Amino acid sequence: MAAHYKLDNLIVINDKNNLQLAGSTESIMKTDPLDKKWQAFGFNVTQCDGNNVASVVETLEGLKAEGKPNVVIANTIKGAGVSFIAGVQNGIIECLKVMKWNLH
Repeated sequence: MAAHYKLDNLIVINDKNNLQLAGSTESIMKTDPLDKKWQAFGFNVTQCDGNNVASVVETLEGLKAEGKPNVVIANTIKGAGVSFIAGVQNGIIECLKVMKWNLH
């Protein structure tokens, strides 16, 4: 619908960290080739390092209004920057459980 109406002011940021709560996206529900799927819906597709703010900003500033909506696939690592949960499937949940018990 967005492509049909040429909504070139629409920007979707798709966080792609390759993990779901119960496992990897590859083992649960394959999403690749994600870029081709967005293109099939008429979107211009751009990718960036979603864990790097400068990369995200540069990508967003570089988007062009060409009569199509844009999607930025932000390739990320879940929990990046926190060594003991980075890239770990349930890392954030486990961290919150530990924090809950340590707060009392």
